[in-house]
Amino acid sequence: MEAEHKEHKLHTDKELRKKLKEKDALLSEYLNDLKRLKAEFENYKKRIDREHLDRVNSASMHLVKNMLPVLDDLQRAITSADEHEDTEKIVDGLRLVNNHFMKVLEDEGVKQVPAMGEIFDPRFHEAVMQVESDDAEDGQIIEVLREGYMIGDKVLRNTMVKVASRVSEQ
Repeated sequence: MEAEHKEHKLHTDKELRKKLKEKDALLSEYLNDLKRLKAEFENYKKRIDREHLDRVNSASMHLVKNMLPVLDDLQRAITSADEHEDTEKIVDGLRLVNNHFMKVLEDEGVKQVPAMGEIFDPRFHEAVMQVESDDAEDGQIIEVLREGYMIGDKVLRNTMVKVASRVSEQ
């Protein structure tokens, strides 16, 4: 009987060792799969970062390429100003450069933030002065000190403004 018990125990130990080897092999396979997936994910993240940088660089190149003619116009205006003393022509040239620059910005989806005469809105405006006025509504913008710009629905720069406040009756 004891011999049978030893043989049964030996058989059980062999089965357990076989199952343990199978589990170890399965565990090793899962671990290798996990390592491979981790490496693939790291490579994916690097590729996405490179593609994002390429898109940003491409957009920057596009914008700069479109702005170079404006720079050319500005340089011609400066050269012309050095050669002429007619300030009216110089101002006209600068207006043309400004209009060209605004057209380039518009083509890129940039637009000015509406301000003059509007009611102050902190999402779009930056109030740097408040003056009492009987001629304007409370909170109405009465002067633009620096233009603000948006691209799509995102503010690039708030418009710097002077805001009216009603004269308090005493």
